[in-house]
Amino acid sequence: MKKQINKTEIKSGKSFLKTTASAATAFMLVITFITMMPDASEARQFKKMQRSPDDVVCMLGGRLDLTEEQKTAILPIIEESIEKRKALKDDFRSKQQERHDALRSEMEVVDDEIKTQLDEILTDDQMAKYTEFKEERKQRMQERQERRSEFGGKRHFRNW
Repeated sequence: MKKQINKTEIKSGKSFLKTTASAATAFMLVITFITMMPDASEARQFKKMQRSPDDVVCMLGGRLDLTEEQKTAILPIIEESIEKRKALKDDFRSKQQERHDALRSEMEVVDDEIKTQLDEILTDDQMAKYTEFKEERKQRMQERQERRSEFGGKRHFRNW
């Protein structure tokens, strides 16, 4: 005896297959992205891969066919260059932090002004809700910063 399959059963079977295929595809994408995501140790390792003066001289020696005498003369120049670049980067970071701190301070003044003005207009209940809203936003921002710091401060996969 053959069982007759009605159209509803066929449609539900197709729907099941589509749903299963979609779920499998999504699962594979998630696994792929997870395995491709760099972890914090890889980010730190990348920073450590900066070339030493000896590495630079060796690389230049191979590309420019330098003599041992030339390599010896170039080494102190490369060492000085690396030190100067490091000092410039450190100075830039220091100034960047100072500017960031100044900006944060100025923004706090503006926030205080806004709060004072809103306090004159809003009810106590509304002001409490506003304060709660600001705290929630602050918490979300801190969570985003913590996630970024796991990847060495970089914003990964921002365009998803």
